[in-house]
Amino acid sequence: MNFWERVENLLDQKGINKKTLASEAGIDASNISKGLKSGGSPAADTAVKIAKFLNTTVEYLVTGTDSRLSESQQKQLDTLLRYTNTVKSLDKLPSKVRKPIETMISEIGK
Repeated sequence: MNFWERVENLLDQKGINKKTLASEAGIDASNISKGLKSGGSPAADTAVKIAKFLNTTVEYLVTGTDSRLSESQQKQLDTLLRYTNTVKSLDKLPSKVRKPIETMISEIGK
C-alpha cells in the first residue's frame, strides 16, 4: 500500500471525502487525484498537512507503521485496514445475503 492508498483508507474510515481533505488541509484537490493515479509521495509540506488533518503521522502515511504505537496496536491497525473495504462491501449487501455471512463469521470466531 502506498501513501495515497493509506490516505484514501483513512478518509473512508473517517467518512471524509477528498474535496474536504483538500479544502481543510489547504492543498490542491488535483494533487490528491494525481497522487492516487501515480502512487507517488507528495512534497513533504503537503504530507505534513495531510497527516495533521487526518490526525496521524507522516511516518504512517509513508511506511504504514507508526513508531508511536505499540506492536500490539500496530497489528490491530494493520488488521483494521486490511478488512475495512471488505466490511464496507458486506454492509452494502442486502440483509438476506449479509446475515448468513455475518453468522458464518461469528461462528468462525468462536
